Amino acid sequence: MRSTPGDKVFEKVALAVRQSVYIDQHGLTPKTRIASDLGVGRFGRIKLALYLEETFDVEIPDDVVGRFDTVGDIVRYLSRWSHETTELSAQAVETQRPWVGA
Repeated sequence: MRSTPGDKVFEKVALAVRQSVYIDQHGLTPKTRIASDLGVGRFGRIKLALYLEETFDVEIPDDVVGRFDTVGDIVRYLSRWSHETTELSAQAVETQRPWVGA
């Protein structure tokens, strides 16, 4: 099966989640909910954001981090900034989550 740019971003996000939240990456999907499925609270989100910022070399505003509901939300947001995902349309991302353009 051929890998897509979004798959590469998901792999990096999944690794950051696993390292910052100390969970098994197995079973982690774009639909995995950060709070209810992973049990990540406010402090955990800050730690996760730091890992993501370091991994993707971006700065994620605190208000955006607080609005991530699923792993897929993180992937969509970071896909806009990743050099690996130039095929993904920023406009498509914005229509899925209105806060992405904030």
